[in-house]
Amino acid sequence: MRDVAVYRYDALEEMTGRLSFSVALINGFGDGIVLTSINGRTETRTYVRVVCGGKGLQPLSPEEEHAVRAARLGIGPEVEPHRVRR
Repeated sequence: MRDVAVYRYDALEEMTGRLSFSVALINGFGDGIVLTSINGRTETRTYVRVVCGGKGLQPLSPEEEHAVRAARLGIGPEVEPHRVRR
């Protein structure tokens, strides 16, 4: 993996502190994965989505798209919410 970016955010209104995150691990061809962890008060859910050519094989959430775009642009490793445009 050549390009890495972490996008941290508040996924749920009940949880603050930007504990949820999406991590994009992308190679030079735009292929790789996005690992997403959604943190709630009583549970955490983790998802992995495959990325080919900079696009998800499944629809990506806006946060996952931010992470992929930041990784491909070399903005990582950690991206502040205001640094990546939708």
